[in-house]
Amino acid sequence: MKTIVRDRDFALYQGDCRELAAGLPPNSVDCVVTSPPYYGLRDYGTGTWHGGSEECSHRSARKKTRFDYSLATSPKQAGREGADASTGMWSGECPDCGALRSDNQVGMERSPEEYLNNLVSLFGTIRQTGLANSATVWVNLGDSYDKGRLRGLPWKFALLMVEDGWRLVRDVIWYKRDAVPESVKTRPTTNHEYIFMFTTSKDHYYDWYAVRQDSANVEKGWGTEKRLLRSVWDIPTEVYTEAHFATFPKSLPEMCITAGCPQRVCLVCGEPQRRNVESRSIERMDLPRSHPQWRPRRYDNGKAGDPQSPGAGQRYSEAEHLGWSKCDCNGGFRRGTVLDPFLGSGTTAIVARELNRNAIGYELNEEYCGIIQRRTSQLNLVSEQEVIL
Repeated sequence: MKTIVRDRDFALYQGDCRELAAGLPPNSVDCVVTSPPYYGLRDYGTGTWHGGSEECSHRSARKKTRFDYSLATSPKQAGREGADASTGMWSGECPDCGALRSDNQVGMERSPEEYLNNLVSLFGTIRQTGLANSATVWVNLGDSYDKGRLRGLPWKFALLMVEDGWRLVRDVIWYKRDAVPESVKTRPTTNHEYIFMFTTSKDHYYDWYAVRQDSANVEKGWGTEKRLLRSVWDIPTEVYTEAHFATFPKSLPEMCITAGCPQRVCLVCGEPQRRNVESRSIERMDLPRSHPQWRPRRYDNGKAGDPQSPGAGQRYSEAEHLGWSKCDCNGGFRRGTVLDPFLGSGTTAIVARELNRNAIGYELNEEYCGIIQRRTSQLNLVSEQEVIL
């Protein structure tokens, strides 16, 4: 393990996330937001060669994937379109010199089963060591193909997590309207990914009020009412020039953190402060005509001419934030802490700090640790509360 950054509200460590997670203090993580490397799709340059010839480049051991070809020149390999990734980017042994390759990065395992088991084991370690009882875990996972057949890895992962004792609370569809084009002509182009929400307790933290959306009426220009967050998120992708193309768009972790990470947590009992909200149902026709939510009485959903049978949409719910829950411990509070065990270019940590949460990040690649340092150094510290690690 190597400490890269250790600020009051952000800690970055370089190393294998599976080893680093084993050292988390109890109840130190209130939310996990991460996007693990997808299986067999990209090499992050952490592998090493042992034995063989020092003068050998080991190029013959490298397997080609869709990232090695343009859309115009993508060839078919063994009946597989160039847009389909290979099972791992490297052979375990160099055919030229006999050197053996070792690599600890997740995503380069010898089989999809090994990949999924490594992921489930990682989250199991986080749960056993540092995850708070009220925590939420958000995992963005994409799929891959094997000889033209979809592997179905996201749902296989989710079901393995359930078998391991996790509560699968929600599957979210991330709709990518500007997805990367594919060259294949035998199936629809992929423009969505999954985000799974897991918890360990029924009493997990979820701030539904903070992530409400404008209702369909508002989208049509009628009034200002809100609706609960839906399970399809229309979030455009973002490009960060120093990092790989798969950088998190900031809006994605922002949604997860706002909904699933408490702003403050009791230092004594670990209970998060929860929002107190009062909801009430209002008859639209009883409002003044000048009110944006007023509607005339409708009968289209009831018996003809029956004034006691108003149509659909005659009532709407209005919520009001009243304050935050109290804790009898009187021991003070710390900010909620977000963990990303695959921090990549650092987007999750940046968003967490902008939302006044603490952040912990793990990254195996030294180059990416430098990118994270540069990106996070642009933020001013906004809290006197130090991360407890």
